[in-house]
Amino acid sequence: MKKFIFFIICISFLTLSADPPDWEQIGGTQFSMLLRTQVTHQENLFEGIDADNILAAFGPGGTEDCRAIGFWIEANPPLYENGFWDLGIVSNQFEGEIITFKIYEASTDSIFDCYQEISFTDGITIGSSVEPYMLSTSIGELQGIIEIEGSGDIEKVTISAGTGSTHPTWNATGFWEYSLSLSPGIYDVSASMLGYEEEIVTGVEVEPDEITSGINFYLEPVDYPMLFLPAELFGIQGEFFTAPLYISIPAEVGIEGINVTISFDEEILEATSATLSGSILENENYTFGVNANNPGEIILGFSANEDLYSGSGIIAFIQFSVNSAAEVGTTTEISFTNAVINEFVVTSAISVLTVMDQLYQISGNIEYFKNETTVPNVLLNLEGIHNLQTSSNDEGIYLFDYLVEGNYSLSASKSDDLGGLSGTDASRVFRHSIGLYNFSCHEMIAADVTLDATISTTDASRIARYAAGLIQDLNSGTDWVFFPEEIENCEDWPPIIYETDRYYSPLNENLTAENFIGVRLGDVTGNWSSETSRKKYRDD
Repeated sequence: MKKFIFFIICISFLTLSADPPDWEQIGGTQFSMLLRTQVTHQENLFEGIDADNILAAFGPGGTEDCRAIGFWIEANPPLYENGFWDLGIVSNQFEGEIITFKIYEASTDSIFDCYQEISFTDGITIGSSVEPYMLSTSIGELQGIIEIEGSGDIEKVTISAGTGSTHPTWNATGFWEYSLSLSPGIYDVSASMLGYEEEIVTGVEVEPDEITSGINFYLEPVDYPMLFLPAELFGIQGEFFTAPLYISIPAEVGIEGINVTISFDEEILEATSATLSGSILENENYTFGVNANNPGEIILGFSANEDLYSGSGIIAFIQFSVNSAAEVGTTTEISFTNAVINEFVVTSAISVLTVMDQLYQISGNIEYFKNETTVPNVLLNLEGIHNLQTSSNDEGIYLFDYLVEGNYSLSASKSDDLGGLSGTDASRVFRHSIGLYNFSCHEMIAADVTLDATISTTDASRIARYAAGLIQDLNSGTDWVFFPEEIENCEDWPPIIYETDRYYSPLNENLTAENFIGVRLGDVTGNWSSETSRKKYRDD
């Protein structure tokens, strides 16, 4: 995940006198939210069993701006195995204030800062007695290099450990690297990508405030075909949901024919239909057949009519309906009882459906920073309770569906459609760098092709040489940047600082218009356009 913003997080402690700190919650507030949380402190759970232990929340004013003193709830097996802290966090602002946390450890007479922070939102509850929100007073970091065999999109590799995940980025020394911040502990670290064998390194120790480097991965393409649904699926009582059917297949193998039978508990699920629309086979001249007449199963058939398609991805979308009588929390397996590609039985995987009483959506549009041109094929990466990816369509629209309530972050990236640069762009950047041309905030972002938070003659040089075909990259591999809000105040730039992600703490409602603004680096004139974009650039 990329952020073009500069910050330092310090984890420290302060030794006090023998008395606990004089933290007192402020009064006269109008709004509140509830946080149920556990705190990991020096690899152990920080508990309130010692009456003098304290967990407190603070607003932007620091220790004089105490927003909550935590109340310790004892463990109550089998309902919940560990105790947790309840905090009623107060504010005079409806939303947006940054809340930070500190603990006082009575046994050492010390204060420790928690690493995490949250954004205040009135009337919501974060965490529960069963799944508390996790805070930590210390953090460790995993680092490593990612390599893959062949020409796959390495940016889509997912590196996971515990509940954390990330994707690699191109560094200045010419490698794809990743960095993943985690609470201290022992982890199995994995690297995976569609069409490649998953690699796992077990028993990796993450120590407080330490960097564990050298956890490297080399991914190889699978040498056998696979069919699979997402490992986890969610559906709401009495409502429909759609599940993508994936194929992973060696690049040299063409898809001649596929036969699939998918089975499930007919008392919980019904398969209603399936479609190729939106899949990799939509426009590839395949005959497609669906038999959803038998309770507890759906049968799909694919047959090539002309040239064989070769590639991995989603080959169909299957629509299911959840029985309205199915109990919330019920889980059921969805399995392949038949999976054949080109007359060979292939590997398949079992998925698990969980019945929910509420699920959520996030949708939005990706627009170029000038003339409302839409931007297709932008990769949207959602990280949190579940890690998901999708891409914007030809109209620049994206959708994440069937999301469980929880904390998420959302980022956007793009690595194609690299036109739009010319000598005019280079000229304007040069003139701006010597004070002869004024840029808007978005044009300043476009001008900083070196991504060093300044605009200089070096940026102008790289744009000119790129436009002339003399160099292949403007920097170390970033061609586009995206940000969630219009930027109108940049009088103090440089340095150029802006937020690139959206945050949901938590996601607990359907959200639309979660838009991003895209900038092709170097295109200060704003005349970029995509051949697949339905709304082309036009002159003012």
